Amino acid sequence: MAPSPSPNVAPLPTTRSGSSSELRLRAARSGELVDGRYRLGRPIGRGGMGSIYEAEDEATGRTVAVKLLRHAEDRARFLREAAMTAAVRHPHVVRTLDYGGLEGAARGAYLVLERLRGETLRERLDGLGTFALPTCLTLLEQLLEALAAVHAAGIVHRDVKPANLFVTEGPPCALKLLDFGLGKALDETEALTAEGVIVGTPGYLAPEQVRADPIDPRTDLHGFAVTAYELLTGLRPFRREGASQTYAAVLFHEPTPPSALRPAIPPAVDALLVRCLAKTPTERPESVAEVLAAWPPSRD
Repeated sequence: MAPSPSPNVAPLPTTRSGSSSELRLRAARSGELVDGRYRLGRPIGRGGMGSIYEAEDEATGRTVAVKLLRHAEDRARFLREAAMTAAVRHPHVVRTLDYGGLEGAARGAYLVLERLRGETLRERLDGLGTFALPTCLTLLEQLLEALAAVHAAGIVHRDVKPANLFVTEGPPCALKLLDFGLGKALDETEALTAEGVIVGTPGYLAPEQVRADPIDPRTDLHGFAVTAYELLTGLRPFRREGASQTYAAVLFHEPTPPSALRPAIPPAVDALLVRCLAKTPTERPESVAEVLAAWPPSRD
C-alpha cells in the first residue's frame, strides 16, 4: 500500500524571487526537522521541482533522502509526482517512504525516498563513460522491468533519460528509475500541463511528444531506446546544436543502427532498438513485455 501523506508538517517561510510573482519557498537548512521526524543534512541533488537533502529519519534511525518543493505554484504537480512514485513498488524504481503537504502560508510539500548510493547514469556517462556490454544489457533489462511495473500501475513516465536513472554502487551495480515529475496517469482527466506545450528534454522526447500528440506506454519505449542507444554506443541519436534542430531530428532523422557503431551488440537487441525508435507509435513494439520477451538472457 502506498504511504499516506503526513498531516502534521510545520510550514517553512516563503520569499519572492526578484520581481517575479512566483512564490519561492525558503531554502531549507541543515538541521531543520520536517514533519517532526526527518532531520535534514547536506543537500545531495536537485530535481525538476525540488531540492534533495540527505536526512535522518529520527523514528527509525535510517538515512533517507528528502525532496522539498522549491516553488509553491508547483505544489499540485509535486504531490502528484509523490503519489505516482509511491504507487509503484519495484526493486528498480526508487522507493517512496513518505510524503505530505506543508500547511499554512508556505503551502510547500515534501517527499521522502530511499537513500541511494552511486551516481546517475548521466554522471557515469559524462565521467567514466559506459560499461562493459554485458553490464549494459543487464541494466537495460532492469530498466525494462521498471517500466513494465510503471505501466502496470497505469502510469507513463514521459521522461526516460540517463539523468533520471540511478546506478547503485556495486558489485553488482543495479539500476533505479527516478523522477516522476512529468509522469502521466493513463486515466488522468485533469491536465497540469497546458495543451500544446512540449515538456521534457529535447533529445530524449518521442515524436508524439514533440508534436504534443497523445501519449501511451509506447512513448516510454522510445525514451528507453534513445537511452539504450547512448549507453551502448556513447552517442545520442538525435543530438543537435539547438532545440529546434533537435526536434527536427527526432521527427525526421533515422539514426544509424547501434550495431554499426558497436558491432558486438546482439542482433536481437539491435532490431528491438530500431523498432522502438520508430517515428510512429504503432510501428513500435506493442508493450514493454514484448521487448522483454525478446531481450537476450543476462550474462552479467
